[in-house]
Amino acid sequence: MMIVRRIIAFFLGIFVVVCGAYCIVMPESAYLALSWVLGFVVIIDSFIQLYTWDHLRMLNFWNKWEIIGALFSLIIGIVLICSFGVRETFARFIGEILYYTFATWLVLSGIVRTVTSFKLREFHLEFATEKLGTKWWLITIIGILMILVGMFLFLFPVFGDLQIGTIGKLIGVGIIVAGLNTSLYSILY
Repeated sequence: MMIVRRIIAFFLGIFVVVCGAYCIVMPESAYLALSWVLGFVVIIDSFIQLYTWDHLRMLNFWNKWEIIGALFSLIIGIVLICSFGVRETFARFIGEILYYTFATWLVLSGIVRTVTSFKLREFHLEFATEKLGTKWWLITIIGILMILVGMFLFLFPVFGDLQIGTIGKLIGVGIIVAGLNTSLYSILY
């Protein structure tokens, strides 16, 4: 059962990376379906976080930050998917809200992953585990990348002078980082 879950998590991560690549290659289409694309990616990420939390819980490494991050991601994903109809009416305003919601999700998820990685490191050092926590630094790198991409989106908003395609490409980069994180979790833990 555990191997099946890891395989599913790995392929979901690859699917998320493909979605991010699609956003980079077809940024205009990605912008038009922004709320759905982001919503599904964030919901997939929440399920992977729940899987990770459950797996680590079985190994007696219970981390409240992982479950909080998963629930936050699930709520944000549902909000993003449900906002599609409203987006048609107030396209620019809702587009900006979605943009900043995604940037917020990247920063908060990056913080959760970074905190989790350091807790994994502590667990590994304290109990001398063979596998759990040995690659904590990879999770730290992904967490920091998520924070940096999210902060970049906050500090350099692309509304106004830049084209819609730029928004799709930047969102694609964020999605790829989240997908890499998902695949990495499935391989390491």
